Amino acid sequence: MIKSEAIRKKVIFPAGIIFLAILSFISWNQCGYWKNSMEIFSHTLKVTDDNWLAYNNRGVVYKGLGNYRQAIEDYDRAIEIKSDYADAYNDRGNAYNGLGNYKQAIDDFNRAIEIKPNYAEAYINRGFAYNGLGNYRQAIEDCGRAIEIKPDYVEAYHNKALINIKLGDIISFCRDARKACELGNCKLLEAANTRGLCR
Repeated sequence: MIKSEAIRKKVIFPAGIIFLAILSFISWNQCGYWKNSMEIFSHTLKVTDDNWLAYNNRGVVYKGLGNYRQAIEDYDRAIEIKSDYADAYNDRGNAYNGLGNYKQAIDDFNRAIEIKPNYAEAYINRGFAYNGLGNYRQAIEDCGRAIEIKPDYVEAYHNKALINIKLGDIISFCRDARKACELGNCKLLEAANTRGLCR
């Protein structure tokens, strides 16, 4: 019994300390990659093959930084690896929207919807692209489809209201602005009420 205690003190305890020191060093080294999302996804792509999700996620980071062209390159790569990944088409469409390339954006949203027919976000994003092209009726239709899929989709009501005001349809604008307000976004309704539009 005394011998095993001595072994523990002389061998196991120091070995445990060394093991913890090694783990601490590895953790500290790994933390260097966790500075931000860009570092994480870039590192992931260096150490893995054909990682469509990391390409797509890095594309989202690039898009968030306003670097749409680099984002599109990453989305392209994600799609090359996984051609049925609806999110990559939707995200690439958003990057094209950011560049004002609405027709290319619509193509991507169409593909996302083809893969995932009840993709409310792709409908609302396609509506944004149609709005950019001045096709307001189609934009409203897509907002309506997004609402059918996701009845509490506040952004869809908000966008639909904005398009209705462009068309001069005050009644529909007020209805959609009120619904958006019920769901938590009262900006449009407050602005309308200061001008006496939706009282």
